[in-house]
Amino acid sequence: MGPASPTSRSRLAGERLVLAAGGTVLRPHLVHGPGDRHVVPALVRWIRAVPAWAAGGVARTSLVAVADLAAAIAVLALDPRLSRPGEVLHVADPRPVTIRGLVTAVCGLLDLPLPAADLPLAEHRARTRAALPALTDHQYSLLTRDHWYESSRIWELTGVLPGRRLAEAADWYRESLGIPGGTVIASSDRA
Repeated sequence: MGPASPTSRSRLAGERLVLAAGGTVLRPHLVHGPGDRHVVPALVRWIRAVPAWAAGGVARTSLVAVADLAAAIAVLALDPRLSRPGEVLHVADPRPVTIRGLVTAVCGLLDLPLPAADLPLAEHRARTRAALPALTDHQYSLLTRDHWYESSRIWELTGVLPGRRLAEAADWYRESLGIPGGTVIASSDRA
C-alpha cells in the first residue's frame, strides 16, 4: 500500500531524492512537545468527541519528543559521517507506547477525564466518523492500529538518550489548547 495522502506522497518523493543523493532520511512518526499542533491536539479532540477506548486502546505507536528529535538531527548535522549514505532511520523512543497509555498520560497531564467505555473498533470508528467527519480513515488507523518502528540505531549513532518528555510540555499544551490550569511539575509520565 502506498502513501495515503498528498503530504505522504510528497514526503516519499523528497526521501527518494535525498537517498539518491546519498543523504540520510530521518523518519519520526508522532512528534510531541512545544510546537505540536497535530498529535496531542488531535488526541484531545478525539477523546472529547468520543470518550471511549477504541478496542481497549491496545494499539502500539512510536512517539518522539521534539527535543530528542532536534538533538539527534543536530548530532547528525554536525557529523554526517555517523550514518551510512542512503540510510533511512526511524526516530522514536525505542519503547512503544499504547494508545491507552498515551491517552492516559495526556488526560492526566491536562486534567481531562479518561474515556469511560470500551467499544469494538467498528462501533468506535462509526462514532468517530459522526463526531469528527474530517478525521480520515488513515488518520484513524494511526490511533487504532500498531504503528511502531524499531529505532534503536538512531540513538546508538547519536548518543542521544531519548526520554518520555510529555510532561515538559504541559504548560504549552494547556495554553495552545485553551485548557485552564496551573503549572504542572512531573518527574515522569508514561508517554
